[in-house]
Amino acid sequence: MFNFVSNKLNMNFKRFLLLLLGFQTVSIACFAYQNERQLNIPYLSSFVQSSQQENATPSSLFSPVQKNINHAIQRSRKLSLGVDERTYIFSYKRNYYVLTKDSVYISADGELWRSEYSGLDFKNMELGFLDDIDKGYLFHESGGMVLQFNGRKFRPLNNSPEFRNQYNSFAFLHDRTIYIFGGYGYFTQKSTITYYDKLKGEWELLMARTPEKYHPRGRYSVVAQKTSNKLYIGQGLSIDDEKEYSQNINVNLKDFWVFDFGSKEWKRLGNGRKSIDVRKYHIIYDFHGKTLLIGNEDAYTMDIATNELVYYPEIRTTITMDTQKSSSKPVNIIYNPSTYSFFALIYKDDGSKSSIVIPAEQLLGKPSATVKLYSPARNPWPAIFIFLASALALSAFFMLRKRKISNTTVNRIQENMTEIESVLTTEEFKILKMILDMHPNRVQFLDLMSVFGNNMSYESLKKKLRFSIQDLEAKLQTYLKTSTDIFVIQRNKDDKRNKEIGINE
Repeated sequence: MFNFVSNKLNMNFKRFLLLLLGFQTVSIACFAYQNERQLNIPYLSSFVQSSQQENATPSSLFSPVQKNINHAIQRSRKLSLGVDERTYIFSYKRNYYVLTKDSVYISADGELWRSEYSGLDFKNMELGFLDDIDKGYLFHESGGMVLQFNGRKFRPLNNSPEFRNQYNSFAFLHDRTIYIFGGYGYFTQKSTITYYDKLKGEWELLMARTPEKYHPRGRYSVVAQKTSNKLYIGQGLSIDDEKEYSQNINVNLKDFWVFDFGSKEWKRLGNGRKSIDVRKYHIIYDFHGKTLLIGNEDAYTMDIATNELVYYPEIRTTITMDTQKSSSKPVNIIYNPSTYSFFALIYKDDGSKSSIVIPAEQLLGKPSATVKLYSPARNPWPAIFIFLASALALSAFFMLRKRKISNTTVNRIQENMTEIESVLTTEEFKILKMILDMHPNRVQFLDLMSVFGNNMSYESLKKKLRFSIQDLEAKLQTYLKTSTDIFVIQRNKDDKRNKEIGINE
């Protein structure tokens, strides 16, 4: 009986201990949950997902968290910015963002927005943003500061001051690294490629293998695109370096180039077939892998890699015109490839700026036929080869001709006249000299008889001349080492009674 009671008490005690332990566990869990609710700081992504809920919890977009910041997250509302308020707009994944000097506005649809203190203090809004696979990068357009963005917070990678060296440049990603081509800064146009070295935390210059004189001219506001391992660049603005005060004269370049990241070499592709002044168009990069030029009344897409130009003649001009205040072309408009839509800030009649999201096909309209963007540069080597071959052929021809001419009997005699004169008599030399002077014409025998004077009869002169010519020819054949006849003797065409003599060619 005692054992039964003892076992019963032990069992009840164990149950009591289990109940007590369970109660303590629940209490701790509730306490932790309550503390978590009090300490939790909402992320930026929750702003978009809960755009209809009001949240007054202080937070910052800048990481590490800024101290002494008590700005509250505002409830969802329509976007309304001051007409002169400096802004920078970008998209990340399916969301839209508007940066002001110290705040950021976030929206999932471009209609309802939430704002928050960003913790960023920009001196100006010449910025760039690139969307990588799992992160984005915000940076100074001309190099300098680099911030990493995950859709919720900015994390500084480099706090360098703005370089001011590559404004209006083309920024792109290669091997998940930020690169910048071209641009304008410090009174020069650039054709250099710089990149951000993540390990060093510094911007570096990419060295090209191609000699400097074979690089493209420096340019800014450039048409460009990036494929897997190649950078394509085309039309852009530069200076007219052939005119006086060239720094004040801008020209619209029309040449197209490609840079191979494997070989580190530049190659010229050709010249643009259509004259398009990029000063009249707002440039949007990576529009379905192409470059989009959107103006007040029309637009173009350029695909340098495939050499294609597409024209959009009927765009929504009411939208593009409303994006500009004092500019001559559309501004504050971007393309979000995740939503296939354009996002823009437009000026309203009440002196404020608001936002609009419009699908790409509604803004651009229907495209016209595709045409060639540029005429391929011809390979100069075939023409050079033909020219050199022709030059060599002509040179060989003239050399052979000259050699042939120099080997004629007349030339051989004239070149060795001094030595030949030493083996001839006075009369023979005079006869030879008269024949050479008349060449290529013939000399009549009557004229040659004059070398013997007037003291002999005609028959004696004829006989003496005949023997002198025979001796002269024999001596010339011996000297020139030839058995070919040196002279040609024939009847005169006008008077068959007279003979004439010339050199045998």
